Amino acid sequence: MWHRLSPYDQHHLVAVAEDLESAGCDTLTVLAGLLHDIGKAGSVALPARVAAVLLKPLDGVAERVRGMTDPPVGLKGLQLLLTHAERGARLLEEHGADPRVVRLVRHHEDAHPDPAIAALQAADERH
Repeated sequence: MWHRLSPYDQHHLVAVAEDLESAGCDTLTVLAGLLHDIGKAGSVALPARVAAVLLKPLDGVAERVRGMTDPPVGLKGLQLLLTHAERGARLLEEHGADPRVVRLVRHHEDAHPDPAIAALQAADERH
């Protein structure tokens, strides 16, 4: 899956993991930082990335795209971005990742009280 990520995403994941490590986070949080966007593996073009950012404040639109069972070709990349956290968590579960890493990846975009998720989100925003 790593090789199916864009070079930008690969660089981003390494930077987030290094940030978490330098902040003194535990090994599983650092690993989650390295893998948190693994669900983006595939073809995600720049227009889909822009659309995902623009849709965030629009109630319901992102949810409708996220819930599509067979999105039109023009929305597949956007749906991948909107569902990447859950997709990545499922991939990690299927491959036997530690449950804590899976949970951190699954919730890295959610409002969540876990300090490790907050650290991951902060590092993600910085890079």
